[in-house]
Amino acid sequence: MGVVSIVRTTNVDALAAVALFAESYLPAYKALSDGKSITCSTTGAAFPSITPPVAVIVDQLGVRSLIATRSVTGKSVPIICCIPGGASAFVRLWGPQSIGGIGDLRAKIQLEADRTGRPVHEVGNEPMDGAVVRLPGIPAMYDYEFHPQKLGEFPVTRLIDAREKTQQDSDALLFATPEAYEKDALDAIRAWQSEEQKLVHVIGPLLPFVGASSSSDVDNQNSDVAAFLDDVLHKHGKHSLVFISFGSMFMFWPSNPGHIEEIIDALIEKKTPFVSLVSSYPISEDLKSSLADFYTCITYGRSFSGTAREDSGDRSRLIDAMGSPTVYFEPSSS
Repeated sequence: MGVVSIVRTTNVDALAAVALFAESYLPAYKALSDGKSITCSTTGAAFPSITPPVAVIVDQLGVRSLIATRSVTGKSVPIICCIPGGASAFVRLWGPQSIGGIGDLRAKIQLEADRTGRPVHEVGNEPMDGAVVRLPGIPAMYDYEFHPQKLGEFPVTRLIDAREKTQQDSDALLFATPEAYEKDALDAIRAWQSEEQKLVHVIGPLLPFVGASSSSDVDNQNSDVAAFLDDVLHKHGKHSLVFISFGSMFMFWPSNPGHIEEIIDALIEKKTPFVSLVSSYPISEDLKSSLADFYTCITYGRSFSGTAREDSGDRSRLIDAMGSPTVYFEPSSS
């Protein structure tokens, strides 16, 4: 089995990278369909002509890939829509109200926009009225519990457009979630999708290849992070590291920075090691200064690791790195 990358880019903007992939997909897929060779953009390795694709898996938001695939091979090659998130979340966002879903999300957003006078593209969260939500396999919840705080600006209407196109025009759905973990939700999805004569496939849990070694899988780029984690385990023991993440894309971070800063302040006070995804999150100068008093950082790629130090030292490296996605912090032992 060969793995081929059709895009090579140093652009750290995730949306720009996705757009570049979409532009590169059509010529690559057409070459494969015509039985021509294809070259990996990352390694430069050329793969000779092979049997044309018999199925294509596209991401749930890969609408441009789906359209490109259909333009080349029509309905002769089945397209499987991959859902990388949880089945329960999929039910809530896109499912019918009969199984706990929101229902017609587009219509509800329009109603909320009309009620508040806000533009449709600014209405990023589902309308909430205190209703009880009952999802398969999940304890009953109030609808507002799905949104404990306001998110940043999110292109929800574009998300709906892309999701509707890929889900409705694909021939099957593929969920990357464990069957044993979300059986009730998956059974509900199968019943729902059977009405549209659409199969639902499930894979998971996703595990390393058989025989893979955690130590051999660490490359030079990640060695600093591995060393940091090993050091935390040695100094602080098991279950001592806190991981904070709202996703790698900036729009999922809380709009009120004070909430996160309170948490980080408490972790610093308790001298608790933690890992945080910060991306372009607006951390205050006071918090940066507090962190710099106790941590150093090792920058690599788009991330850096922070370890405790005895002296304050040069703060510029830490502050400059705060715009990077992943931050590893270890408190001083002193």
